Amino acid sequence: MEQTILITGQNKLLKEPLTNTFRKGGYHVTTTYTEKNEAKKKDVHAIPWNMRSPLSAKNVLLTAASTTGSLAEIIILFPWTQIIKPLHETSSAEIEWAVDIQLKSSLFIIKESMHHLQKQGTGTLSLVYYVPGVEILPPLDALGSGGFTGLVKSLFAFYQNEKISINGYLSSTTETGDYAEYIFKTIDERPKPVHGKFYKYSDKTVLSALGLSIKR
Repeated sequence: MEQTILITGQNKLLKEPLTNTFRKGGYHVTTTYTEKNEAKKKDVHAIPWNMRSPLSAKNVLLTAASTTGSLAEIIILFPWTQIIKPLHETSSAEIEWAVDIQLKSSLFIIKESMHHLQKQGTGTLSLVYYVPGVEILPPLDALGSGGFTGLVKSLFAFYQNEKISINGYLSSTTETGDYAEYIFKTIDERPKPVHGKFYKYSDKTVLSALGLSIKR
């Protein structure tokens, strides 16, 4: 029986190749969309998601699990704003939008994902931060990147004694397809659940754990 995986989040650059890679790998893939033109994907179950709504996040998880009854893996792709300008030139509207997509939407969907996995009693949550080709991030994305790292480390510690698993992924590679394949292989070839590991991918290294693994 094929496993069901939910791929959600606001990083559209990585979401499509990652979705295609898991689909070709034999997974039943469910994803989300925030715009109507995103919904028309062949062989992919797409769920509408209002990223500013906690109720919409809850509905995403209920709908995603309704077809098979369980989710083996949930992958959340953290967004990057693509607002490349000095902070003093950034408008208030841009800051509010960045907070919405980087903070609110991510927390809403992570909360509901963890609630679902806890209730299910098994499963893995993979949190992915990806900004291609950028070593020094612009101010708004730098804040999001630092927040991502701190949040994932905190989740590692708070949930180390639970039945669910949480892992993090970081990369700035420009080879998006290769990175999608790397994430797929890391998850698909995992012999048993792994918790508390940060995977860092670059063009020069195949696998680099950042020493944040928590043994159970």
